[in-house]
Amino acid sequence: MKMLIKYIIGALIFFNACTPLKANEINLTQKEKAWLKAHQVIRIAPDPEFPPIEYFDNNEKYIGIAADYMLLIEKRLGVEFEVVKCDDWNQVIEKAKSREIDLLPAVSQTPQKSVYMLVSDSYLNFKGVIITQINSDYDNLFQLKDKKVAVVKNYVWYDLLQKNSDNLKIVSVKNVSQGLKHVATGKVDAMIATLPIALYYIKNEGILNLHVSGEVEYYTQLSVLTRKDWPQLNSIINKVLASITKQERAEIYNKWISVEPQSFYRKHEIYNILLIVVIQLFFISFLFLLWKRFRKLDAGSDKQFPVKYGKLYFSFLLFLLLDLLVILDEVIDLPYLLLYLLAE
Repeated sequence: MKMLIKYIIGALIFFNACTPLKANEINLTQKEKAWLKAHQVIRIAPDPEFPPIEYFDNNEKYIGIAADYMLLIEKRLGVEFEVVKCDDWNQVIEKAKSREIDLLPAVSQTPQKSVYMLVSDSYLNFKGVIITQINSDYDNLFQLKDKKVAVVKNYVWYDLLQKNSDNLKIVSVKNVSQGLKHVATGKVDAMIATLPIALYYIKNEGILNLHVSGEVEYYTQLSVLTRKDWPQLNSIINKVLASITKQERAEIYNKWISVEPQSFYRKHEIYNILLIVVIQLFFISFLFLLWKRFRKLDAGSDKQFPVKYGKLYFSFLLFLLLDLLVILDEVIDLPYLLLYLLAE
């Protein structure tokens, strides 16, 4: 009997530990509970080009670190977050100013944004870095004096540098990808960006001639921004963020950002690509030797080598070469590799 009671108590403890917190367990006031009941649908607008923090996958699904936090908050509050997809960050800002949306999931804390939105406590912090070509090194902002520096318009770096770095030639860009390409092609000298976002784009777009050259003294402190006429929501969000445990935060973080230093490409992917490239080169070499053999036989024979076979041979050879280029382009961005080699 005692064993049964212990088992039941243990099961209850386990059940309670695994059950998500509800709104009434986050110490919400009666006014906050009433407000939530009256606002069951809250419109949120993520930054569509901010991976791995937040973005949309190929199926238009909202994913990323902030998306996982929003899912957790949504469940704990018992509300629905209606995701509004915008074309770019500037459109997100415009919709926030006109109150076409209610909440921004992951935004840097700046005085400019606090004019039209309420800012929660920060829940994500990332270092700001300087991205340059491999043959350039700038350790800090001071060394970028009079240099052209790309920053995404309306991002935290744009606001901070406009205010604190008059000696930089700031070039505003539409998104991180465009800024990195400007650096790769020499249109600008450097780009200031948030570390994981910059590394994500460098890796996934295969821009080989860029590296992290230095750091800036600022950090990206990401918060949840809410409508200024909804102070209750700001208070509620702060309480929910405070209820998220260190373990839950670590699980979300480790899901999207590796804690182990890795090369830009996984070894098994490289081996597979190399195997395919070797096979392609083997077929190309085989066809070339076969062609030479036929031409040699043709030279010592009265019979002409059929023209149609020659056309077929060159068509097949061209197909293999183009296929090889496509495979290589999956691993590295060939246009930027070419520009890099020419620059060298």
